[in-house]
Amino acid sequence: MKKENVCFLGIGLYWGWVFLACLSKVLFPAEETATMYFLLNELLSLVFYVLALLFATVTARSFMVNHVRRWPYVLPFLAAFGTILVVIAPYAPEPLILSLVIIGSVLTGLGSGVLLVIWARVFVTFKSEEAPRQIILALFTAIAVFLLTAFLPRPLPDIAAILLLPVSCVLCILVRWDADQTIEEQSHLVPSGLPYPWKLGVGLLSTGFAFGLLFGLTLTDMQMGTELALICLLVNGCIGIAVLIYTSVTGRNIGFSSAYMAILPLLGVGFLVLTALGTPFLLVSLFLVRAGYSLFDTLVWLQLPKVYRMTHSIKGFTASRLCLDGGVVLGLVLFYVLLVDRPFLLNFILLGTAAVFLLTLTISLNENPTHAWHLLPVSSKSYRYQQACEMIRERHGLTNREVDVLSLLARGRSGSYVREKLCISQNTFQTHSRNIYRKLNIHSREDLIKLFDEVINSR
Repeated sequence: MKKENVCFLGIGLYWGWVFLACLSKVLFPAEETATMYFLLNELLSLVFYVLALLFATVTARSFMVNHVRRWPYVLPFLAAFGTILVVIAPYAPEPLILSLVIIGSVLTGLGSGVLLVIWARVFVTFKSEEAPRQIILALFTAIAVFLLTAFLPRPLPDIAAILLLPVSCVLCILVRWDADQTIEEQSHLVPSGLPYPWKLGVGLLSTGFAFGLLFGLTLTDMQMGTELALICLLVNGCIGIAVLIYTSVTGRNIGFSSAYMAILPLLGVGFLVLTALGTPFLLVSLFLVRAGYSLFDTLVWLQLPKVYRMTHSIKGFTASRLCLDGGVVLGLVLFYVLLVDRPFLLNFILLGTAAVFLLTLTISLNENPTHAWHLLPVSSKSYRYQQACEMIRERHGLTNREVDVLSLLARGRSGSYVREKLCISQNTFQTHSRNIYRKLNIHSREDLIKLFDEVINSR
């Protein structure tokens, strides 16, 4: 089964579950239990989802390489069981409701976090130019899933929420072999060790934090249910269309620098609208802040294949998700602990968040005006070589193993060094070298180095 025909569907079903089970009160129809238990489910699920991301970030290399460890594929099915517990909780006897919601929330949080990383593991095998199509199709799959299930008579939405994660996991298992092969080929490569840029982390954290605050305020102040999920769906659809138009017109992905310049006014205007006009315009503020969150969310996925080829690790992806969604958790917790009874503090915190966001962007622009928000530092020579390898690979159709050989040869390494570094035989090295020379239409090591210099200087 081709991964191109399955990946977007599996990720779309996962996102559809998020909209159905996490961003609406479909699973909590009884008004007397809806608000309290929905909020408890939301907080606990997010907390354990973030803990799963934290574990994946700390163990990123072993998680990627040791694919024979099948236990991660069990957790999404446990998440389905957790969803069942949440579904039946409103109808259970009063003493059991709290226990069912807590256990179900823990299982759904852990399972959904692990399934996200498993799909990221598959997604790294795509080429950069294939990523936008997959993400856009996944986004509209999620929208279709929600619209087709959320408004059906019960218990059909409950059944859909229970089945979405297991079906998504089964699809992931069906296409994991391609990811296994790619990751096995690169298992000998040591992660680049480039530090995660703190400025990007602050931007993601600030955006998630702002959305968490407004999400909590919207749930509490307006008692919204399915309408809140519809707003998020509308925003995600708008962002998806914008990304699709941008990638179609320019032929390339949106960079973090461009996204950050767009997200700043979205957050700023959203905060100012709420501060100046008050809660009657809360939905306008939520729409704008959600747009910033969705844009960052989309870009983290779009940049995943490129970042993985440069770093040989998914740690950049999991760390970005940890900052973005961890910010949502912090915003929700702060709102319910401190701000529910002190609404006057909310405006100060929102403006402070915008100030941190602006300050971080200003620092980044001052450091490097042309590359304000790359996911990775651009100053090192090694990074420039990695970028050149990526461009040559995409232009000439090199395999992943040929790129490994190419990157060492371009640095002037000897054949014996390359064979020892990559643990390959003399015949394998010669085969890769002949294929590289043929595809690049060059005839000597000097031609190869000259080609690299031209690619690096053209950037």
